[in-house]
Amino acid sequence: ADDGAAAGAALAPASLRALVARSNGALCAFACDGVVFDATSGKDFYGAGGPYAALNGRDATRALATMKINVSDADEALGARGLTEDELKTLGEWRAKFESKYPRLGTFERRGDEN
Repeated sequence: ADDGAAAGAALAPASLRALVARSNGALCAFACDGVVFDATSGKDFYGAGGPYAALNGRDATRALATMKINVSDADEALGARGLTEDELKTLGEWRAKFESKYPRLGTFERRGDEN
């Protein structure tokens, strides 16, 4: 199902949020460590009312690494920068789990809004 995002597309934060918002709940997607995953099959977790709904349409890198679902926009924008060794290990485990579970929608990159 093509919803306008070419597989392999590079998505900026605003593009990812807009893609999810435009789907009116049909798409669940988030970024983890530079990769955007289509987590629609996990809608019970990432969709509205789910325990991880706060990650939908967002860069979940920092939230997953630090095990704090609700991180500030400023912290989210840091991505993996400044994470501890343990947090980076946790992040790697999450990414490996998502790689085996969800298809890739594309890559995630911050451009001008990197602060």
